Amino acid sequence: MKKRLIFLSAFAFFMLAGLFAKADGIVIDGSFTDWTAIPHLHTNNQGSSSRYTSLKAFGDADNIYFYIEGNTEISPGIIDFYIDVDNNPNTGFISDQYVAGSGADILYEGGLTGGTIYNHNGPGNGWSWTPSATATYANSLSFSPIVDLSGKKAYEFSIKKSALGIMNTYVNFAINDGNQGTIPENNLNDSKFIRIPVTGTLPVKLISFNASNMALGVKLSWSTATEKNNSHFDLYRSADGSTFEKIGTITGLVNSNSKRSYSYTDNRPLPGLSYYQLKQTDFNGTTEVLDIIEYRSETKQTEFVFYKMSGQDLVELRIYSDTITGSLFQLSDLSGKILLSRQINLVAGDQSMILPFRASAGISIATLSTPSNFIVHKIMMEQ
Repeated sequence: MKKRLIFLSAFAFFMLAGLFAKADGIVIDGSFTDWTAIPHLHTNNQGSSSRYTSLKAFGDADNIYFYIEGNTEISPGIIDFYIDVDNNPNTGFISDQYVAGSGADILYEGGLTGGTIYNHNGPGNGWSWTPSATATYANSLSFSPIVDLSGKKAYEFSIKKSALGIMNTYVNFAINDGNQGTIPENNLNDSKFIRIPVTGTLPVKLISFNASNMALGVKLSWSTATEKNNSHFDLYRSADGSTFEKIGTITGLVNSNSKRSYSYTDNRPLPGLSYYQLKQTDFNGTTEVLDIIEYRSETKQTEFVFYKMSGQDLVELRIYSDTITGSLFQLSDLSGKILLSRQINLVAGDQSMILPFRASAGISIATLSTPSNFIVHKIMMEQ
């Protein structure tokens, strides 16, 4: 296995004898009329050098189906197909070709006569894979031949969901066929894996999820194309992309067949780099992660946030410093009585610390002083 990110290609001609994966009207047989009602999920920019041009995808109870289009020069070779199963771009293999989001948990790699399925095994997010002990390439994939169409070529294939393990409503993936090209485009500032629905009928079809800077916080905005039985959305925030805390809830519209837009303002954003997660819950109690995005505060000067950790006699202090310096953090009540005091040697950039503290309900004053800054925040403490 070569250390490269070339995701999907050569299995176009590879076909399992007598094996045709079947969905609601979709049969992997090289006849593409059953894809007519399914929209393109991604189309490469016209300026892209990729021979691949667009993709459709669909999921049912057993399989995920793909329809790939390209120009007349498509001639697949080796296949590497990376899938982010847990919808978390910060776990699994992180590719420097998809800087806006990757996190591959599973790798399919093979050619015309077969291949291997690998699971990412760490440590960290580096190139480290172990062959799957439960799924095989030949028994998990089904391909059509490449078909010449008018001015283009196309093929279709399916992957058994049982080979992917536990999944959410979506998985994320990318395709790169060596000198054939990629879907989506890579090595751009906004390059990231494509998100595909895997359940056929989705409670919520997400169009976008974004974070933007505001004078008083971070505005989180998202929009949906359709909603079915949608109860509500939950917003979560994280400092490391792995451990998330809930920051808010927005009621859904139950059912909708048109575009709907929502927003929520995080009035207590973290300094420096942070992550936001959007979850959706239907009226049956089923919850799915719709998206996770990265956000970097536009703070250029020293700043801090301080808050009590829910249900614990602990508080978290996060500081962004514009330089290496000493500092003094203090928390006092409205009478001026000092409740907590710490000398902190700051490094340039982000830092955080957990401090033991039994909070009393009410308003407290938090200050951070350095040789060049004195920052004051009023804090509402809850027991």
